[in-house]
Amino acid sequence: MTIGVDAGALSISDKRLQVGVWRVTFELLKQLSCIDKKNQYRLYSFSPIPKNILNTLGTNMKNRVLTPSLGYMKFRLPLELMLHPVDIFLGLSQALPFMSYGKKIGFIYDIGFLKYPEKYGTSADKLKDQTHYIAKHSDDIVTISQSVKKDICHEYNTPKERIHVCYPGVSDVFTQAGKKETKPYPYFLFVGSLWKGKNIPCLLSAFHQFYTKTPYPHHFILAGGDYWQDTDIEKTIQKFRLGKRVHFVGHVTDTRLACLYRGAEALVILTLTDGFCIPVVEALRCGCPVIASNIGPIAEITGKSAILVDPTHDNECFHVMKQIVSNRLLRQKLRERGLETSEKYSWDAFGKEICHII
Repeated sequence: MTIGVDAGALSISDKRLQVGVWRVTFELLKQLSCIDKKNQYRLYSFSPIPKNILNTLGTNMKNRVLTPSLGYMKFRLPLELMLHPVDIFLGLSQALPFMSYGKKIGFIYDIGFLKYPEKYGTSADKLKDQTHYIAKHSDDIVTISQSVKKDICHEYNTPKERIHVCYPGVSDVFTQAGKKETKPYPYFLFVGSLWKGKNIPCLLSAFHQFYTKTPYPHHFILAGGDYWQDTDIEKTIQKFRLGKRVHFVGHVTDTRLACLYRGAEALVILTLTDGFCIPVVEALRCGCPVIASNIGPIAEITGKSAILVDPTHDNECFHVMKQIVSNRLLRQKLRERGLETSEKYSWDAFGKEICHII
């Protein structure tokens, strides 16, 4: 068979955007390279996929660059698929070409844009249209948590039999063994893109309470791309005069990120919307305690291995941060539970589940 793949995410050169869909696309294709040697894969993109990425994939995976990028899903890719049909198409970027033949497998990672459209800006309407099309025209839908599956069924009246939950994994570099980040101060850690949906101003407000109401010398490190940085982050730092306590390290390599997890007092993520939240599982695998939003997907993937809080209540987060710092036995219990929980998630299992759907 010939399998078409929307691999446009892999052609992105800006490292700040090599998260989320980029990670899922890269890890899935690596796994399919090992599992599936028989089928041919056409990796469609609107600019060339870097050679160092293609070299990690199987010889049965070929990049096909289509231009122009304008009208890519509505015109250019449908034209390509009409002239050169494929048997199956994988819509890895939460989008499907407007017209295509063969079996269509759409990926829906999250539908938070319906609840918080203001956080997504100009992307909200585009995501609404793309996701609605996937829900109505896919032969099969892949999503990344039972919580999102439930949301898809409710919002689009999609039969649950068409939706498959496949949990993402954790890269091998994220382990408890290894170097820790060394700083002259203890620190809390946030990992993720610095966009509005991550609710970072609320997190900083919680840290301000921790900083002013406790004697602890902790700082806060924000690790993640600033491509869509929420302008309220800097305003909040200035408002609470946190400039000397909050540090931006930008996009970092997985190796450096693992060190940051191992050295952190806790990972703190108050995201308002997410389908799975890979950084939470990476932290658990590295033995880092986690304080996170009590939204459905995160509650589902963490179980009792993290402390969950209402992401809109900074005071609640503050009290948990104080509890984590002051209770060594609690930190140890969270580490043990986290390591056990994180073993459930692997890219190998993810790849095998997708291969079965194909």
